[in-house]
Amino acid sequence: MSTTGRSDIHLSLTADQADDLISALEAHRGSFERLEKEAGHGFGLPAAYWTGRAQEVQELLDAVRRQEPGDDTGLQGEGGAGRELGQAD
Repeated sequence: MSTTGRSDIHLSLTADQADDLISALEAHRGSFERLEKEAGHGFGLPAAYWTGRAQEVQELLDAVRRQEPGDDTGLQGEGGAGRELGQAD
């Protein structure tokens, strides 16, 4: 993921909201992967562009997943009340 133009975010999420965020990111990555396949057939931007975009979303997914419960640096909750998604680095 590019280090230029970075924004740090701090979110307080319920367990369901965190799951929804992960699902949305997975769907977003999937849309880039579909566009990559279409590009292989000569449609739209080059496949390498979509491969890079899918990889960027995967890196974001990895960062979010590192913040899930059980990781002392990120998503935390008591009794499923709420979890915080913060910057681990």
